[in-house]
Amino acid sequence: LAPLLIPKDEVVMRLLSAYHRGGGKGLSASAINRFLHCPLCFYWTDLEGIRKEDVVTETVESDTFGSILHKVMEELYQRFEGEWVTADLLKNLQQNEALLRGTVAKAFASEIIRKYVEKILEHDRKLTPFTYLESEKRMEGCLTLTDGSQVNLKGFIDRVDRVNGAVRIIDYKTSNSAQAFTDIESLFEPEAEKRPKEVMQVFFYCWMYGRFGEQPKTTPLQPGIYAVRNLFKEVLDASIKYTPAQSEPVRVEDFRQFAEPFEEALRCCLDRLFDPAVPFTQASSPKGCLYCLFKSLCGR
Repeated sequence: LAPLLIPKDEVVMRLLSAYHRGGGKGLSASAINRFLHCPLCFYWTDLEGIRKEDVVTETVESDTFGSILHKVMEELYQRFEGEWVTADLLKNLQQNEALLRGTVAKAFASEIIRKYVEKILEHDRKLTPFTYLESEKRMEGCLTLTDGSQVNLKGFIDRVDRVNGAVRIIDYKTSNSAQAFTDIESLFEPEAEKRPKEVMQVFFYCWMYGRFGEQPKTTPLQPGIYAVRNLFKEVLDASIKYTPAQSEPVRVEDFRQFAEPFEEALRCCLDRLFDPAVPFTQASSPKGCLYCLFKSLCGR
């Protein structure tokens, strides 16, 4: 079968115009990552506004599982305190699906989040003293494309600190997260099977903070990722590693050394996104389509 594609006709270009300067929409790092992974998914999600559920699979450590089980059983039996527990009572409880689901969900959420928060605080203690600057920092700005048009960009930075003279740009991730890259081009390579999209995202935040933020331009910007799956490791390393070919990994202490090539690669990516001659096509590989809401439309 021929690959499915949507040409950028007058209607599609009008949808895209909402992202131009003066329009009401801004491109986020997540949207750009979506475009790089599958332009067709970007079209349906970001232009047509069809939303999809994020599918996240997390591994619960055995001790956490035990704590959750204890909390659920305590919650369920508390209602019988001081009462005779009969077979009928337990049968009714067993068949009360809404109650069971609600109790489990409540216990899971509180216990798993508490353990993750404890681990983050344990790691942060090793960095003290530091200055907490802000959380959920909203960034907005425009990037001029090669054709002279300007595109609206936006981002929410999870957390900003000042540590040892550098400003840390922190992104929290609840799923598997890449924290290394070989070069800037690899962050925007659509055909790459394991493109480090998480690095692209935190670099995007660093670039926006450095370009549109209020900090002096001489302030080092240090990107970091707190990946949930890594929190229970003996040593949590939130840093981003630069791993050029046949060289030892180098910790990125200051994003500014990558700011210029990052901006050029971002501009090249957005040139392609807004180019009327380049249609929206489906992902070249179906490997990442397993949980996509639109896979049936693509015939995958």
